[in-house]
Amino acid sequence: MTDHNKVPVAGEHASLEGPGFQVIDGEEVSNSARIGSEWVAIHVNSMCSSSAAGGRRIDRPSDSLQDAVSRVIAQPGAIAQVNHPNYEWALRFEDMAAVRGASLLEIANQHPFVRNSGDGSHPAVETLWDRLLASGARLYGTATDDMHDLHRTEADLGYKPRRPGKGWVQVAAPELAD
Repeated sequence: MTDHNKVPVAGEHASLEGPGFQVIDGEEVSNSARIGSEWVAIHVNSMCSSSAAGGRRIDRPSDSLQDAVSRVIAQPGAIAQVNHPNYEWALRFEDMAAVRGASLLEIANQHPFVRNSGDGSHPAVETLWDRLLASGARLYGTATDDMHDLHRTEADLGYKPRRPGKGWVQVAAPELAD
């Protein structure tokens, strides 16, 4: 369970847990980078993080991505996931191929503006992932809700709110334990 630039208070999501389901808290580190004259979002999930890394503005997308990943993996036990690379067309293959330390790549995100499928000028996220794997990167694919709209309506947002349960990170482990 992540949110932008903050880590949940210990036990905050315990009520969501049940048999066979454990919440893993983290943070969505929200950096930004400049493309032309615009600032675009560079987001990296920090799973199992203990403190917030927070966001920064760094000119180049590749440097902004590496900064976020490095700050995530500097925390003991934390895992870095590169989020929605096609959001605002922020990340190219070259940016992601240069990053070191990420373990996961979000290939299916349920937010209406992340452009998972790409367009005529930008490859689909699955295509980017395939190229990264072919180049020797070891990134596991994930799907997430990216659900920020639990208590909001279509009238508030201007688009249909996303609801939970459309995507998640599933971990294969011998037992549920912290």
